[in-house]
Amino acid sequence: MKRLLYILLFILLCIKQQAQVVINGVEVININGGIAGTPSYLVLAHPPATPIKTIGTTGGIMMETEYSITKYQLGVLTTTVTVPYFSFNSGAGVQFPLAVTGISGAAVSTATASLQFSSTNAVSSGYATFGTGYDNLHYMPITVNNMNGYNPYPTFVTNNSLNAIDRFWVIDALGYSTSPAVTYNFGYITAEANVNGGNTVGLASNLQAQAFDQGALTWGNYGPAGVNTTGASEGNVSGVSIGAGLIGNVFRSWTLVNYLAVLPVDLISFSGTCLNNDANITWSTVVETNSNYFTLEKSADGQNFTWLANINAVGNSNHTQNYSYTDGSGIEGTAYYRLSETDRNGATKIYNIISVGSCNDGVKENINVFSSNGNVNLIVYSLSNQLVHVTIYDITGRLIYKDDLTVVQGNNSFIINPTVANGIYMVEVETNLTSLTKRVPLLE
Repeated sequence: MKRLLYILLFILLCIKQQAQVVINGVEVININGGIAGTPSYLVLAHPPATPIKTIGTTGGIMMETEYSITKYQLGVLTTTVTVPYFSFNSGAGVQFPLAVTGISGAAVSTATASLQFSSTNAVSSGYATFGTGYDNLHYMPITVNNMNGYNPYPTFVTNNSLNAIDRFWVIDALGYSTSPAVTYNFGYITAEANVNGGNTVGLASNLQAQAFDQGALTWGNYGPAGVNTTGASEGNVSGVSIGAGLIGNVFRSWTLVNYLAVLPVDLISFSGTCLNNDANITWSTVVETNSNYFTLEKSADGQNFTWLANINAVGNSNHTQNYSYTDGSGIEGTAYYRLSETDRNGATKIYNIISVGSCNDGVKENINVFSSNGNVNLIVYSLSNQLVHVTIYDITGRLIYKDDLTVVQGNNSFIINPTVANGIYMVEVETNLTSLTKRVPLLE
């Protein structure tokens, strides 16, 4: 009896200090049923070097919704972790493990500080059959609100799902005052990058990792990054590094994209005003990824444009960058300006067209737009009684507000409440002589 008690005590100590889950052969752990507020969890407390071990190539953990989660209570441990993702989203079961290496620099605020992992795709989210699963807009994680991007010149797209794999990875850090720095190796299912009724042909060969910045509401603050190794059924994108303090807090949701047609949204304002007798054209970006140069074009009718100037871009930036160009060629009546940006890979995207009235007069019309308490504040200095055209779009390009406001000569101010969810919106304002396009946050 005493010997049996010692054996049981030894087993309990081993479970506490070296707990390991072994998945043998074709066995699958299926985590499902979780919803927002009450997720389903597999929790590994005090995990050893290999907390979950798979034997063979046909088993693993299925966690195919954002709220079906495997949680590793790592604390400040620096041991490599491999999350054995498994899915039937290819006709046959496929392993696509996520390796988390180079773990360092963590500071914890609770004894159960954890990294937790889940995923979501079209089929598991109940959106569609796998054959039409490429439209990622229908199953984005809760903190993602767009799939904006661009294809090579001249098309700008507000749903770039065709250039993204049919899956998101969701990675959170809980209980950390500073989450660890890590390097990811994303395994992926080759079939989820195939045409599937919409994906770009050959997408798998061009995949790299991109993260959504849930504070700036843009895909442009991280990636594309990593080294892609393709395979018949499963490939991987390795060497995707992220600094301390960024997991979950900033970069929570990930996907793999065509590095030739990525998902940045970077222009936040574009306007023109008169400066003495010249037109002063200004624009700002909130993020730049591999940008090369901007091209400014000019038109007398808003239809036929000619080249005006090329302006070098910063290249890569996570902060607001301000640009300007002074057009001293003279304006007879209203002139129109068009801005485009060319990346280092040769891809070009075209932005909005703005107008600037004649700069040969004295005082000029001007427009100011800013947000406060979820409202759009508009200030217009007008040279005449007129109608001012106001349109507001959400970040996907969907029109959510349009109106013609009556202004009188002099100063005019308006408060516009479009009654929309918190987020970033594009506001366009146009008078008879000038116009402004500006991205503003609407937060209550």
